[in-house]
Amino acid sequence: MNFQKQETTTIEKSFCACTLQSSVLLIGTTLDGSSMDTISGHILKSELVGTEPYHWEVKRHLAKVRDFAIDPYQDLLVLMEESMNE
Repeated sequence: MNFQKQETTTIEKSFCACTLQSSVLLIGTTLDGSSMDTISGHILKSELVGTEPYHWEVKRHLAKVRDFAIDPYQDLLVLMEESMNE
C-alpha cells in the first residue's frame, strides 16, 4: 500500500478501548485501570470522503463504562457498563 499521508497522535493516558468506523476514531482512556474516565472522539481528515478533522471528549461517566461501539452512519454511540447488581 502506498499511503500519501500519515498522521501520528500521542495518547497521554492508558487506553483501554478503541474503535475506528469510517473516518471516526474513538479512544477510551482510564486513570484507575478499571473503568473508562474519558472517551475521545476524532473525525479524521479524508480527501476521499471530504471530511475535515474534528475532536471532542466525553468525560466522567456516571456508570462504570467498560467498552463501547459506534455506528457513525446512525450517529450512534453505545456504552457497555458494569452491572452494579451481584
